[in-house]
Amino acid sequence: MHRLSKTNSAYRLEIDGLRSLAVLSVVLFHSGFSMFSGGFVGVDVFFVISGYLITRLLVAEIDRNGRINFANFYLRRARRLLPAMFFTLICTTVLAFWFLSPQQLESYGASLLHAVLSFSNIYFYSESGYFDTASTLKPLLHTWTLGVEEQFYYVWPLLLGLLAPRKWWMPIFVIIAGFLSLYVCQSILASQTDATFFLMPFRVYEFALGAILVWVKSPNSEDNTSMNVLLTIGLGMVAYSVFNFSEATVFPGVNALIPCVGAALCIYAGNAKHVGRLLRNRLAVGIGLISYSMYLAHWPIIVFYNNHINSGELRTIESLLLVAVSLAAAVFMYFVIEKPFRRVQASNGRFLLTCVLLAFSLTYLGASMWAGGGWEWRTWASSGSLSSESVTRGKDYRFHVRQEICQQKGWKACDDIIDGKVNALIIGDSHAVDALNAFDEIFPEHNFSMSQLGGCPPHNDIESITQPSHPDRLECKQLNLQRFDPEYLKGFDYIVINVLFGWYTPTHLLDYLDFLASNDIKKVVVVGDYLTLKQDMYEILNKHDYNAAAVLQQVVDASDIDRQLKAGTESYGYYFLSKRDVFCPSGRCELFDANGIPFTYDKHHLSYEFASRLAVDSKQALSDFIGVIPESRLEHRTKDKTTILDQLVVTEWGPKSTHSGVVSNKQPNGSMGIWIRASNVIDGAKLEVLFDGQPASVTTVQNGLITAAISSELIMSIGEHEIVVRHLSTGKSVSVGKFSVYSNE
Repeated sequence: MHRLSKTNSAYRLEIDGLRSLAVLSVVLFHSGFSMFSGGFVGVDVFFVISGYLITRLLVAEIDRNGRINFANFYLRRARRLLPAMFFTLICTTVLAFWFLSPQQLESYGASLLHAVLSFSNIYFYSESGYFDTASTLKPLLHTWTLGVEEQFYYVWPLLLGLLAPRKWWMPIFVIIAGFLSLYVCQSILASQTDATFFLMPFRVYEFALGAILVWVKSPNSEDNTSMNVLLTIGLGMVAYSVFNFSEATVFPGVNALIPCVGAALCIYAGNAKHVGRLLRNRLAVGIGLISYSMYLAHWPIIVFYNNHINSGELRTIESLLLVAVSLAAAVFMYFVIEKPFRRVQASNGRFLLTCVLLAFSLTYLGASMWAGGGWEWRTWASSGSLSSESVTRGKDYRFHVRQEICQQKGWKACDDIIDGKVNALIIGDSHAVDALNAFDEIFPEHNFSMSQLGGCPPHNDIESITQPSHPDRLECKQLNLQRFDPEYLKGFDYIVINVLFGWYTPTHLLDYLDFLASNDIKKVVVVGDYLTLKQDMYEILNKHDYNAAAVLQQVVDASDIDRQLKAGTESYGYYFLSKRDVFCPSGRCELFDANGIPFTYDKHHLSYEFASRLAVDSKQALSDFIGVIPESRLEHRTKDKTTILDQLVVTEWGPKSTHSGVVSNKQPNGSMGIWIRASNVIDGAKLEVLFDGQPASVTTVQNGLITAAISSELIMSIGEHEIVVRHLSTGKSVSVGKFSVYSNE
């Protein structure tokens, strides 16, 4: 077996130079320089370097001692990684505490906890998908790479240690592990893109490419022409990836071999006499030395700048400033934090105890933020207009109609056709449920089946219009096979289509309508587009309260889409249902209903309260178009909606009185909380509480309890005020009692 040469075992300037290329690629990519569209491959270069260095260290120790001293190995890793990481986590947590909204801080707390435990890659994998929070709102997203590396450090030394008695097995093991990892990664890449990106087993082949170099004989001559050629090829492969890869590149898998093999060639031939100077010069080596700190510091700086200082696209000067600040932070961290702790000193016990205390403290803080709803008590971080709990309830409430249907029919038969009923098929992406809520409101006797998947509109070649990173690409492809099956479609009396437009354009939809028309599908309703926000509604309200102007500033201009959809839809003789005609009757679009419910709780999905109103005024026109509407045959689910107030019996309520100017049961937003306990109340029922005829700002129904927030302005008048519960659909009302406001005299 080849022994470690002097080149393999000594400090190598060119590896720090390669680190500088890796970290600069990542930082420039994240800072918004479009020419570095593939800068994310810098992470893969780091993995190759780590595989080489860690394996070299472990094999050298086995050669010397016949075994691995695991305690010393993990102590060295702790001194190398933990001080700078803890410093970054502490600084980022302070900024998060001050700047993040409750909902953002709740998510941050979860990521902090997982980062401390070295599982942030697993956490971000579990959070990834179509409805994932934008990456620009996650200050610790970059710690997923640390999770991958640290998990590699847990496993790799143990495996090599087991092979220590038979050292000749080590390179064979590395090759087998690498090929197996690459094979599995490539095999599931199309169906499990997020898993292959975030999880360590699917990155082992990148570490293995670096590791196998330990057993490759090192070049003997610095001026060997072949070494200059190999290094040039290696640098070219890395540069090609940085400048030519993008989010459209299928990655990782086989494509990741380009930067990884390039990095391996750079390590192998890095001592080339002439080309090697690109990696061995003082600037490259200096940046390489601070690369770990620069990687840790750059992403939180970018996230907080983009979300709390910058209000639009980064300008070049801003991008350069972010790089400069990241570089300055890295220099400070390297000399003040990293370097002093790398030396193995007699105070190892104190160092480890400090690490344990910091880890425990950060874990506790993360868990508290996560479980505590993002610490809504931070009055400076929230306007109090909309609580995180209200957002969660509102988002969940969108799906209650679908859940009721599936509970009645059985989950496996949820989308089955029912003989003797009017059967409707609703086709769409995550917006399909909005159409369900709208049509169930006016035609509750119909049977609704869903052909729905987030990010999956109807298209006969979905792979041609989606990114490789689409989380459900294969599932979407299978679903669209059914959507393009004429026999399946003809089993329904009518079809409703509701999708989000953006990368999926009106032209794409018109191609589908052409398919439907050519196959004699006559009854199709297309639901139009509405407002799309640049930022979640919750975050806008959190900063600006119920400020319509502030919300409108965040609207993405897409006003022309409705015109295209209407013209195209009606050209096929189909029915077009415009959201803008309903919610923007005078050109001014409705953002909140009378109860203060926003049109969306995120960026574009309609709240149930808005969706259920969408088709009410078009009921007769839709009935005439569909032409198969039988007399209403409401089932128990429908009866619950219309007769609930006939059966409602109030058993207890409060508060029942206060003094003028005193807000009883005061809520965080300054309103008065009213609670009403009643029998025969269905969770999620569409009720609202009225105070002297004025609707409460928020009404919720859960666990037999009706709660409402009454504006403090309504309780200033001395006297008795009637409390009423009204059903939003039927208009029926039930009196609860009289609320008394007494004089302060």
